[in-house]
Amino acid sequence: MTKPISQIRNLSAKPNDLKPPNPDLTRRLPPYTLIVSSPMDTVTESAMATIVASLGGIRIIHSNLSAQVQAAMVRSIKSRRVPFLSPSHRISSFDDFDVLSPYVLVTKSGSLRSKFVGYMSKSDWLNLEDERKGLEVKLYMKTSNDIVVLWNQSLD
Repeated sequence: MTKPISQIRNLSAKPNDLKPPNPDLTRRLPPYTLIVSSPMDTVTESAMATIVASLGGIRIIHSNLSAQVQAAMVRSIKSRRVPFLSPSHRISSFDDFDVLSPYVLVTKSGSLRSKFVGYMSKSDWLNLEDERKGLEVKLYMKTSNDIVVLWNQSLD
């Protein structure tokens, strides 16, 4: 006897229902978030890989690259860090930005594991009037509601 299709699979599943119960990539590699980037160079150049890594995801490196190029990519990505700030943090100088990161991400508590609320780019900060530069980030950051970009667009 066959079962009706409604008993075989949940046809009204929501995206969170489809998440596997144990999303670990390996026994020793649990991702902080379910972000895995494709091994395509157009999708995962080092800037994208840095962001994915900062959010706790993983990037797959091309297997068709030489071992030296793969190692150089890993070194480049691991040497970059995207800074996280809280909305009440104050950016008082250009040195508060990481040398290699063109922006800071703003989360509720200023840590990786809290809710994303916005970002501040170096170029936006440099264009602020001097008297606003010492104010709390929440007063001039771009909020998550303001962010609508094309897939190939920079955040600057």
